[in-house]
Order: sequence, then C-alpha cells, then structure tokens
Amino acid sequence: MNRRRAMPIGWLVPADAAAVVLSYGAALYMRFLGAPPAYNLMAVERTVPVVVVCCLLLAQIYGLYERRPMTWPEQVQSIFVLILIDGVVATSAAFIDRAFAVPRSVIALSAVFDLLMMYAYRGIAYRSWTARHGLPDLVLVQPSGTPSDPEPMDGMSFHVVTCLRLDDASATSRRVLADTVRETRADGLLLSQDLPGALKEAFALFAVEAGLELFIVPRLLDLMVLQSRPSMFGDRLVINLTGAAGAGYQRALKRFIDVCLSALFLVLALPVMGVSALAVLLDDGPPVLYRQERVGRDGRRFLVTKIRTMRRDAEAETGPVKAVPHDPRMTRVGRRLRQLHLDELPQLWNVLRGEMSLVGPRPERPELHDEVVAAAPHFAQRLRLLPGLTGLAQVQGGYDTRPHEKLKFDMLYSLRASAALDAQIILRTVRNVLGSLGERPDKAAAATAATRMTGRRSEDSR
Repeated sequence: MNRRRAMPIGWLVPADAAAVVLSYGAALYMRFLGAPPAYNLMAVERTVPVVVVCCLLLAQIYGLYERRPMTWPEQVQSIFVLILIDGVVATSAAFIDRAFAVPRSVIALSAVFDLLMMYAYRGIAYRSWTARHGLPDLVLVQPSGTPSDPEPMDGMSFHVVTCLRLDDASATSRRVLADTVRETRADGLLLSQDLPGALKEAFALFAVEAGLELFIVPRLLDLMVLQSRPSMFGDRLVINLTGAAGAGYQRALKRFIDVCLSALFLVLALPVMGVSALAVLLDDGPPVLYRQERVGRDGRRFLVTKIRTMRRDAEAETGPVKAVPHDPRMTRVGRRLRQLHLDELPQLWNVLRGEMSLVGPRPERPELHDEVVAAAPHFAQRLRLLPGLTGLAQVQGGYDTRPHEKLKFDMLYSLRASAALDAQIILRTVRNVLGSLGERPDKAAAATAATRMTGRRSEDSR
C-alpha cells in the first residue's frame, strides 16, 4: 500500500520571503550599476518588508501553501497575479514613502526576478515531488443504487483508481474493501454523499483504523455540522445546528464595506465600462446596456444592469433559454467581455443600492430559478443571503457547477461569512480574471464545453 505524505511546504514561506528580498537587491544594484544612492537604498529597505508581508498573505490566500500541491498551471497563474498585485503594493508604498524614492524601474525589474525565482524553485519542487509520489490513489465507495457510469470524480488532489458499490458494512463488505485497497495500492477512501449515514460512519472508522486517507463528499447537513456547537441535554451530548446567515453586526459591517468598495470600484471602472460600451456600439449597434429581473434575498425581485453581450433579438423567439459554449447568439465583442466578466461591472450600482453585495451567491432569473428549485428544492436556501457579484461557488467551482453543488458552496459561505473570507474571495476573483487575459475566447469556450459538469451557463445566471 502506497503511503504518500503531503508535499512539505514549510520551506516555501522563507523561500518566498527571500526571493522578494533578493529580487529587490538585485534590481537595485542592477539599476544603479552596483552603487545605489543612500536614499534609494533606505527607501527600498523600508518598502521591502511591506512587499514581503503582502506576498506571503497573497500566497496563503491563493492556496500556494496548501499541503496538497496545486496543479502547475494553477500555480503559474496564481504566482503571476501575486507578482502583479505585489507590484501595485510596492508602487503605493513607494509613493507614500518619500514620493517614489524606490524607482519604478527597480520595482519592475524586481517583479521579473521574483517571478523567475518563484517559478524556478516551485517548478523544480512540484515536478520532483509529483514524479516521485504522484497523486493519492483513492477507492470510491458508493451504494449500488448509483448510476452504472458515475460522474468522474478525479480532482487536482487525488485520483480515483476504482469504484466499489457496497450496501452494508458486514464482515464480507469490509473484507472486499480491504482486499481492493491492498490490490490497488490505494492511499485512501472517497465516500460518496449517497451513502447512508450508518455506512458512511462505518467506512470512515475503517479508514481511520487502517491508517488510510479519508475524503467525504458532503451533504448539506455535513456542512452545517462544521459550525455546530456542542451542548448537553442531561447526560446526553447534542449539537446545536441553529445558525443565521450572519449576525446583525456582521451584516452591518458587510454593508459598510460594500458601500465603500462599490463606490470606489464604480469610479475606477467608469473608463473600462466606457470603452466596453463603445466596443459593443461599434460591433453591434445600440442598445449597449440591458436590464433584467433577478431573484434576490428572501425572494425579492430586483433589476440588474449589464453590458449587452448577445444579439438584440437573442430571446425574441425562444424566450429565456440557457446559453451554451460557442453560442451563436453571442456577439464577437460580447464573447470577450463575458470571458473577462466586464459585462458585470454595471452591477456595482446594484451593490451600492443595497440590492446586491460584492460577495454572495449569484442571482438567478426568476424563470431559471424556479426551474432549478423544482429539480433541487434546497436551492432556494440561497435566498437567505444577499446575492453577490462573485462568490465562493464561482472561485471554487465555476459557472457550470451543478445547482446542488453550487448550493453547498453557498451554504458553506453563509456559515463562515466574514470580512476576511470576503477579501479572500475578491482576491481570488481578481486572480481568475487576470489569469484569463491571455486566453482566447474560443479556447475558453472550448474548455467550458469540455467540462465534466452537466449544467450549462445562462446569459444571466452569472
């Protein structure tokens, strides 16, 4: 049986800090040919600690210190965006401290050096680790009533080597499971959400006793238990699952942050929205904007404004329908705007009005919302939250994530909502958007078409 340890990451923290320091030192001495003026040197010494702290925080937020390594393309994207944000922070710090005593050429050179160093040592570590250890092999356990051709469940952190369908935890079933783990040299178990509670508990104990890694696909109740509080009824231990979507002070703080940031972002986004509107106008003529009804918190309806990305008569004959990759109704400019999410920028006005939040579940059109709720009734639980421009389901899943999986992310967000979590989601959204700048719209659409999810994105479900 393979026993793979998680990739050691403790050394990455001092390595990243050292990379920042060395990159600024090299850039400074290269800029001044080995003899930097004293005031420039002192300014760099004051700026570098700020950049180091920012680098380490962003690396943590972007998952670069996870025990299970990210895929290499994800690391490349995260590091690139991290360096860009670090450059903005360094420029801001230099402006505040003696008005650019740190030359912008030094900041630019240090960004290049830092990028190359982080790519180099992380790339070598990642490739050597995966070549030696690979990903953990898991046995998927699910009841016999599940489809004969289950949805692929391989992820970036594991690989499913085989699937077992077991309906009891008898000695025979446990022996079959043990034999399968031994024959496949599996590292752990992946328990399906369709397993009854008693079976899930029995197989979880089996994994613990056998020293196996254990992964569980959660149900909504499992997520609620994460925030439970232990209590006593006499001599009986119980857990309290009562919870709300944020206490009063948390909602007030969230609203204050929404107002401040949406007003700031709205001002900063005006030039971008102007250029986008002009591009739409030149490409397909007026109108540039359109408004549609959405379902908000507690089922209240409101109107959102978006930059038009489809033909003017896209739904004239069909009514509300879901969009698909390579949708012929999408305009040339609209495809690019959707890829970069620039069509969503006018919704900052909805945030400022209090109809939306910067972070929360994406609002659906009433017709599509009712359709999804009919198939997955628990989906309506999302209405406990104020809808958002982006959310945990968007940065962790995707626009094609199935409704019941999207609900899990939204429920997890509602249980753990905080200003810190909102900041993480916003920064991860920035990473995703900046990471898509170099992609061609047709390639992005092809990737969407190849997704394993069966759901499809609609023009307005984003």
